[in-house]
Amino acid sequence: MLKDNKLFYGWWMVVAITILFFIGGTAPFAIVLKQLMEQLHTGRGEVSLSQSITMVGSGIAGIIVGRLMLRYRPRTFILWGSVVSGVTLLLLSLANSLWFLYVFYLIAGLAVGFCNAIAYFTLLSKWFTRRWGAALGIVMAGGSIGSMVMQPVVGIIAQDFGWRATY
Repeated sequence: MLKDNKLFYGWWMVVAITILFFIGGTAPFAIVLKQLMEQLHTGRGEVSLSQSITMVGSGIAGIIVGRLMLRYRPRTFILWGSVVSGVTLLLLSLANSLWFLYVFYLIAGLAVGFCNAIAYFTLLSKWFTRRWGAALGIVMAGGSIGSMVMQPVVGIIAQDFGWRATY
């Protein structure tokens, strides 16, 4: 782990990816579902369809990314996927109709497909030949802890400031 009193750079990758998993574990949709239904004057099924659209987009992107990941640097996918998904989530806070929700959740799904576990684990595999299991375990724990910690925070934000602030 330490070489010449320096931490192996791969562990810095673990820290960065763990932080991304920690933050990525925050899924406000279930928390704000009722508020979205009221805002858009529609039912649970219509609003929830946006999550299915996200999963379809992420799945399509995952197939593409899985093939391209062998040729190109995973960091590039993570960077652009993170930027696009972040901007898309900010834009989702402006949603005022179902079609807006559907389109931007599709874009978010495609973007997340570029910066999901496939890219993270491919990046980690390039840094670790030993201790790969420990690195992976730390990253996965970060995502689980992130979900556990961030969900109540998102709930408080939604309750105090409304659904738009959660995005």
